[in-house]
Amino acid sequence: MFATASIFWTGFGMQLVGQILVATVMVLATLEAVAGFCLGCVMYAQLVKAGLLNGNDCPTCVKSS
Repeated sequence: MFATASIFWTGFGMQLVGQILVATVMVLATLEAVAGFCLGCVMYAQLVKAGLLNGNDCPTCVKSS
């Protein structure tokens, strides 16, 4: 999703937006690899707690957060 958005924005002459998206992906991937912190899992767990999503889709994410 981020890669597609980055290509889209870069293609329309907004290189800064594309670069920010790529940098965001790099930072989040590094956090996951080095520290074991998954922002997606944290966000998913918060949405489950708020009752917006079903927690059965990824029980590992819900338990870890």
